[in-house]
Amino acid sequence: MKKFTKILYVDDDEMLTDFFKELLEGNGYQVVVAGNGLVALEKFATHSIDLVITDVFMPEMDGIDFVTKLLSLFPDAPILATSGGAKSIKAQFCLDALFLMGVKDFLAKPITAKALLSTIRGMEEKRGN
Repeated sequence: MKKFTKILYVDDDEMLTDFFKELLEGNGYQVVVAGNGLVALEKFATHSIDLVITDVFMPEMDGIDFVTKLLSLFPDAPILATSGGAKSIKAQFCLDALFLMGVKDFLAKPITAKALLSTIRGMEEKRGN
């Protein structure tokens, strides 16, 4: 199994970001955070990122635009998408669309700490094969 070292966590919800940053760092990961896709692209380009965890609905550049741009530049970037949906769009619809674009895995919000860590470990196992 090839463990991820540095994770880029992209979400505009600061409380959620702080919680998951602390959780991931407590489990041995280095975490870089961004509040939207535009900032995330800059951080991805300037850090050695092993895994991207991104929300779908964010200001400036949403998750779909971010994933599209990121995968056009780095086609093998491992991405875990998350979403709680929007008023008119169900989370699963967005996540299914991102999966078709090349996202490696996805979680619908609300996300538990156990589910996030389990999904990351599953992605690490697949990466090691």
